[in-house]
Amino acid sequence: MKTPIDTMFNNVEEFFASPANTEEKAWGVIHDFYHLVLTYMEAHQISKADLSKRLGKSRSAVTQMFNKTPNITLKKMIEVADAIGMDIHITSPQVPREQARPKRVPTLPIAPQDDLSQPHTKRSVVA
Repeated sequence: MKTPIDTMFNNVEEFFASPANTEEKAWGVIHDFYHLVLTYMEAHQISKADLSKRLGKSRSAVTQMFNKTPNITLKKMIEVADAIGMDIHITSPQVPREQARPKRVPTLPIAPQDDLSQPHTKRSVVA
């Protein structure tokens, strides 16, 4: 007869033995991102107050971003990384690093008169 502790141990073993689902993987990526950002900020003596100024957000908004249940977009991740001067890349252990990076990231030059701070303005491409 199994005791409750044996059953609990088996449940924990099964949980960690099963592959992560999509939501668990997403939370893992978000957790890794926050860890990288906080580690970089500490190493470069950037406070959350500094980050809030750089992002143009309130200190409480930045604190909530790190302390509440996170739901952060890839765009927001890039915005935060750029604000602290950290470059981030997506990699996979299944793809060798030299094959994972494109030789050149295609970019479109933006005309100088365009206001990039306005998300809904039509931007013209310089030929």
